Amino acid sequence: MNIFKLSKTIISHLRAGLEKPYSRLMVMSEGSGWSLDIDAKETADAAKRIGIGSYVVEPRPWKTKQCVHITSQFLFSYPAFTTMSKRMSVDFFHGYSGLQENFEKPLEALLNFPGESLRVRVSNSLTEQWILNAGASKNIIYRIPIGIRIEWFPLTTMLMRQKSRKELDIPEDSFVVGSFQKDGIGWNEGLEPKMIKGPDVFLETLSKAKKYIPNLFVLLSGPARGYIKNGLRKINIPFKHSYPSKYKDISRLYQALDAYLISSRDEGGPKAFLESLASGIPLVSTRVGQVFDLATHGKNALLSDPEDIATLNENLILVSQMNESEKISLIAEGRFIAEKYTHENLDNLWRKIFNEHVVF
Repeated sequence: MNIFKLSKTIISHLRAGLEKPYSRLMVMSEGSGWSLDIDAKETADAAKRIGIGSYVVEPRPWKTKQCVHITSQFLFSYPAFTTMSKRMSVDFFHGYSGLQENFEKPLEALLNFPGESLRVRVSNSLTEQWILNAGASKNIIYRIPIGIRIEWFPLTTMLMRQKSRKELDIPEDSFVVGSFQKDGIGWNEGLEPKMIKGPDVFLETLSKAKKYIPNLFVLLSGPARGYIKNGLRKINIPFKHSYPSKYKDISRLYQALDAYLISSRDEGGPKAFLESLASGIPLVSTRVGQVFDLATHGKNALLSDPEDIATLNENLILVSQMNESEKISLIAEGRFIAEKYTHENLDNLWRKIFNEHVVF
């Protein structure tokens, strides 16, 4: 238990109790130290920018007369959290593929919310349609993409790439493919694959690509990558796993790459979509999450349908054969998209979701 964080949460609840009811936003995640915790901070910061007092608090279901925003749809599904306030908002990022039964529980909690005001933030149209098809009212659903701190992800130069590879001990002549996510079940080694993330597709794609890209190297980041590591060993592809303690330091990992590969079957973003484009790294991806809505094949990314290993492989090989001048347009268009979806550029969307929900 982190005593410091718990103390801050207690103080925040005490302070909130003295404020006008539902005039403050208490934001919480699952406390895992990974992606959704970043979302919690960004949501609180967005609320502050539009004039709402907000706090990031530990995930404890203490009753409150303030508004509560939860960045984890799974945490929201527990009755103790669903009922902690009469005014709740929650992030729903994925589940539309129907591949995992545990996505039904959060959906049921959403449809049977017992309070007086619920707002659902979705990041993409696929998740939005899934929730609508389940019977949710469109009046409670607000689409707000997962934004980016563009200042953390500068365009990669040749010197930056050389420096990053030297620091990471990656051979300079490698063709480096990145994968920065959590795709194992649980928070330990992650030996059991999280199938919606497509780690099996990732491995099969690289197994085929290595025949045409002899200097192939994989750079991994994120927790629970055991399944991928074991798979890369079996197909004899060298890799490095680096997990920076500060999320913003992941930018130096992008700087080591030649391509970023998203092989997911179901996504909310992922964050790597905009991060790779901002960094000037060619993106090879399945059409999932925000990629489905915002990317255009051949213009700012190279896309395929989920589980289309043949096309993923072809696209990865295509990137490996591009010279620097051939990448210029792809990189420029990708950076343009990333700059469009900075967190500050999304503030008006946050204002809409909290209007007449939070008293401000």
